[in-house]
Amino acid sequence: MSTDAMIKRVGYIGWLGIAGCEVLDLDENLTAFMGPSGAGKSTLVMLLDYAILPDRRSLDIKPITDFQDASSVGTDSLVSRIDPAYGYAYVILSITGRDGKDLIAGIHVESVDGRAHFTPWLIRNVPKNALLQDLLSIPDGDSEYYPDFPELKRHLASKGIDVTTCRAVGEYCQALYEAGVIPSAMTSTADRTLYAKLLETTFKGGLSSEIVVKLKDYLLPAQSQVQELVRGLQECTNDVLKTRSAVASATNELSVLKSTYGVGKVAVITALRCIDDDIKQAQKTINSVSSSIANKRVSLEELEISIPSIQEQIAVTEISKKNALSNSLLALNSLADKKGALWSALDSREREMKEAADHLKHFNKGGKLWREIAGKYEQESYEQVKSKLHELTEEITRKIFVTELEMLKLQEEEARLSSKRSSTASEHLIELLGGQTLEDALGHVGEKESAVFEMTLGGLTEGVVGVELDKLTNLHPSIDIPELFWMGANIPSARTVRETGDWYVSAVADGYMVASKEKASVFGSEARNLRRKAIAKELNQLTDKHTTQVQEKDREKEKSDALLLNDEVIQIYLRNRQDGISIDKAVEDTKKKFEQSHSEYQSTDAAYLKMQSEIVKIEEPFENEINLLNNTLTDKITKKPLLIRDIDEAEVLITAAKEKMELCLEEQNQAKLVMGSKFDYFNTEAMNIDFVTQNVYGLQAKRIAELSKSLGEETVLKFESFKNVDSHNRLSIVRLWPDLMSVVRESISIDLADGDSENLIESMQKIRASLDSDLARQENEVRINARSIFLNINTTVRNQKIKIDKLSQLGQSIEFGNVIGIRIKLAPRSKMLETLEQFSEQLSLFNREKPVDQVLKEFFESASSGAVKMDGEQLLDYRNYVDLVIEANHKDREWMPAAGLSGGESIGCGLAIALMLTRSIASRVESNGEGIKADQIRPLFAVDEAQRLDSPGHKILVEFSKRQGFQLIFAATKLELKYDCTGYAVSRTFTPHAKIIIRGMKIRNTTDTAIA
Repeated sequence: MSTDAMIKRVGYIGWLGIAGCEVLDLDENLTAFMGPSGAGKSTLVMLLDYAILPDRRSLDIKPITDFQDASSVGTDSLVSRIDPAYGYAYVILSITGRDGKDLIAGIHVESVDGRAHFTPWLIRNVPKNALLQDLLSIPDGDSEYYPDFPELKRHLASKGIDVTTCRAVGEYCQALYEAGVIPSAMTSTADRTLYAKLLETTFKGGLSSEIVVKLKDYLLPAQSQVQELVRGLQECTNDVLKTRSAVASATNELSVLKSTYGVGKVAVITALRCIDDDIKQAQKTINSVSSSIANKRVSLEELEISIPSIQEQIAVTEISKKNALSNSLLALNSLADKKGALWSALDSREREMKEAADHLKHFNKGGKLWREIAGKYEQESYEQVKSKLHELTEEITRKIFVTELEMLKLQEEEARLSSKRSSTASEHLIELLGGQTLEDALGHVGEKESAVFEMTLGGLTEGVVGVELDKLTNLHPSIDIPELFWMGANIPSARTVRETGDWYVSAVADGYMVASKEKASVFGSEARNLRRKAIAKELNQLTDKHTTQVQEKDREKEKSDALLLNDEVIQIYLRNRQDGISIDKAVEDTKKKFEQSHSEYQSTDAAYLKMQSEIVKIEEPFENEINLLNNTLTDKITKKPLLIRDIDEAEVLITAAKEKMELCLEEQNQAKLVMGSKFDYFNTEAMNIDFVTQNVYGLQAKRIAELSKSLGEETVLKFESFKNVDSHNRLSIVRLWPDLMSVVRESISIDLADGDSENLIESMQKIRASLDSDLARQENEVRINARSIFLNINTTVRNQKIKIDKLSQLGQSIEFGNVIGIRIKLAPRSKMLETLEQFSEQLSLFNREKPVDQVLKEFFESASSGAVKMDGEQLLDYRNYVDLVIEANHKDREWMPAAGLSGGESIGCGLAIALMLTRSIASRVESNGEGIKADQIRPLFAVDEAQRLDSPGHKILVEFSKRQGFQLIFAATKLELKYDCTGYAVSRTFTPHAKIIIRGMKIRNTTDTAIA
């Protein structure tokens, strides 16, 4: 895009916190207002939007903080922002037009009845290089002030500057459109409303559902053709209803005829047929029941003879069965007694066999245990083995004790030899004097020699060897050296020592020095170490020996415990070990006796069962014969009272049938009197009909009800025969005939014949057929009109979809962030269109009582189960059969709903739609040959609370605005400016009074700049 059009500056006068006239330069790409919440950033942006479109009915912008402030509910946010010291305020735009000319456009704002009132104005002949502050102020001595609008106009007029007061928003917007900063003159409410929603949407930062609705209303125009079709449908419906009324009248007359010769005649004929059938049925009943009674009397006589005979046969058969069974039962009882005796013997043999087996088991177990415990003493007695085990255990215990004493003695010797007796004092002496410690010099001597040297030195162990006496000259006493020690150039000579018992003895100083042999000597360390190694070896050997002895003792102890624990079975073995063969033989003998007894019992039991089977075979034919005779007897005894009862009931039936026959004959005679000469004709026809015998009275009741309904309540009440008719009273139905004939003569417009009147029904059917033909033609016209409504809406939806697809092409080349295209889709609501098509086919829905739109509403509510909440007028608007969908072409996910975008891309989508519609408005005006080219328009869009986005999100929007050529404004608490822009830091102070402080800078970045 190449155009010079842009809003270069914006000025503010008379707003709270603004001192004098605050003029801010706007960048051609991005202008950023930054500062803490409440500083006034959003207010500055909001006022700028109102200066672009000063129409409060269309545009209603509020900072996000106003929605969060409960105290602002019910107040005009603009009025509350006017400085009371002024009572009025201005927002002024300094614009460079697309042709390079300057234009000043502004709004004067004041409170009227508590609501902000706008007066838009223009200055077209702007003085060259004039500053807004100078144009709008009036000098007052050393100071200046900014007057109210009437005074400002007079002041500027005095300077030759013409201020145009715009009487309509369209006049003001025409100037901004010609300058190239808005897409049209906004002369239509639709354009202003749409553009206002675009400004609101970009201000809030996103694509609201409200803008989508407004976008749908703007892009899809209303159409009136459907209403004309509805009127035509209503007229056709009225014609149909008239013809239906005529058909109903003809049908009513035909119904009266059919009620007479159809329903009425059938009812009378049926009644006559029922009377005749009952007469015949009564006669038939009398004949058949009489024959049945005669047969039953013969059967009763036969029963009275056969019952005693069968009872006698049963008694004879019982006696024969008893005689045949007597011998067999005696034999069976004998076998039962024998079987019981054998069972007792078998039980006794089984106990003996078990006892012998248990005895053998204990004998074998005792023998095994005895051999394991006694070992080589197996042939000895129990007490001898027990005594030997005790003696062996005691002997092992004594050996263990001896071993433990040896180990203790060696451990004590090792402890004595390991005792350290040396001192560090001698070590310190050799550090001072040189030589070798006395302990090291005598380390090689044996234990006895060590004791001799200690006695020779009088018990001294501290000292040095290899040192002369003159070394003491430079040695001074200290706590690190011994107070008493031995020194010499050579090892001292040992004294003569003799042994006396446990002591070493040496003669000294008129007496003896005595030392214990057990005393641990300091000297002879090498010999002691050798002895300690030998002791360690001996201790290891003794430990192994001790372990073996303890294990041996445990084994012997286990044998003694086993001997006591199994005393019983071992004693059994010892008592019988000489008789082992006889014990085995006893087991075999008892087993053979048991098997013999078991065989005898089985043989007897088989004989017993065989005898039982033979008895059953003898008894079975007798039992079968007795059962058969008993069944026959029971059957005959049961039948006798039933035959008596049947005879009595049959006699009652004959009496009832005779009485019924007399009544029916009387009923038939009465019918002849009612029908007169017509009786024979009707009665003959009654005999020839296909008669349904089931539910006759129900069918008659149905015919009577149908007849009453056809004739109407007034006619029914007119005749006594109709009042007294009863479906169960056949004569009452016959009495209807004369009155029915009277109704026919009064109700039918064609003369009735005296005969059957078949021709009268046929004539009425022809009239009805003609009316039916007219009705079919008219209903077809209704169907065509109803179908036309559907086709019109469906066709309009398709045409508008083509139009929207063409508009959507404007967004195909729009790119920002990861979005490489924006499109608007018109999605038909298929379910609703299907429901509308179904409605067009439901002719029964149309009637005179309800208009078409009301019928349509009720049909949709029923078809959608209440899901579609629209009135009839809305359902006749094609725009309610489509959804407008906005999608973004994302690099990663291709086309996706714009609602799924986040951050900068989400706000970028809102800006893209605003830009598309702006260009659409401009293109429409351009296509009418009335306006400028769409690419000559540079709109301005503002985004509030832009800190919601991160730095990459800001960058997406800035690059988008540069690429597509529109001005962008951010309001945020903090921004990192990484691009060329104009930035303003906005803050507010409250002392001594509220004041907005604005500091600005132009940023041409090569590095990041952060302003907070």
